[in-house]
Amino acid sequence: MSPEPGSRPGPEFQLKSNPPVYGSEDISEYTPPPIEAQSAPNEKPFAFALAHGTDGASIWYGQLMVTIVTFEFEQITVDKKKVNSFGAQGPIGTVNVLAPENLDGDTLLQTHLGWYGDVYLYWEANDQGDVSLCDVRGPDTPEGQNISSLGGDLMRDTTDGQFYVKLGTVDEDSPVVQLVSSDVYWTLVAATGTISSEDEESSGELKSSAIVPNRLSPTKFSALFTVEAPEVLFFDVKQAPCWGNKTVYEIDPWFIEVCEPGSIVLVSACANRACMIGGDVYGPQVVVEVETMNGPMPDKISYLLSGTRRGFKGLRNAMRDLEQFLANDAFISSAYPAKDFSHLDKK
Repeated sequence: MSPEPGSRPGPEFQLKSNPPVYGSEDISEYTPPPIEAQSAPNEKPFAFALAHGTDGASIWYGQLMVTIVTFEFEQITVDKKKVNSFGAQGPIGTVNVLAPENLDGDTLLQTHLGWYGDVYLYWEANDQGDVSLCDVRGPDTPEGQNISSLGGDLMRDTTDGQFYVKLGTVDEDSPVVQLVSSDVYWTLVAATGTISSEDEESSGELKSSAIVPNRLSPTKFSALFTVEAPEVLFFDVKQAPCWGNKTVYEIDPWFIEVCEPGSIVLVSACANRACMIGGDVYGPQVVVEVETMNGPMPDKISYLLSGTRRGFKGLRNAMRDLEQFLANDAFISSAYPAKDFSHLDKK
């Protein structure tokens, strides 16, 4: 027998009996929604109103209101320094209205969830705000990020794209605890624009460097810039005697200690005389072989080793967001004031 109008369950739940619908004459042994809903018995209660239903909690229709605010920023030059600034176009907001997949689409009807306990609104979204899944879950806490309340900084970082809000609690022998009595609003802010870390008329001053004294000038110092790579690498350059066609060199144990085991490789090798040269790393040693083609044997060999910094195995092409980029840019800029050296002789 089909359920009475006004009491059918949502698409994923089977109604075992027909509890009285709020607003009907027979409401004995039935707990209605909170008092705010009782003034409108023939209309939908407030969004996500909870009550005692069949074999568990029941819930009325509600929506997830996804607000995506997009703003543009541009880079302006101030004192030959690039500064990120809001563009001429102010923030633009759009709202996407989503209904939980497992709630009855009739706004006047309740969905019987089939469990007692906590009730959550859950959704999954990408960093563009596109929601791929939205439903009501419980009684176990869903995986993801609880955005029921904001911290003191009023900011939340997107983690794995899973979010939830606790709507309330319906225990079998206790009054309903309603935490949310409206549609749920979720706001995502997206920034668009082109960014650059280099200043106007700059050759890359905003970069990590070592500034060291220069004996060629009493007023100038040399800036030596860092070498960058998609991995966290250490390098060791060595020069040693060549003892014949095959020479074995011990790798510096201090260098081995700070590198990931098995990550040290021979990047290059060269000799002080023309020859064919090659080599490889074998455990704690470097083996270099030379072939002189009947020419004189070289006296010295220089070679370059690289290894992955211990603790950073597998890290490659790490991604960062706009906030991290700007913070890094500000940190490097704070080390010393940028100056215009274009008038100096760069010979």
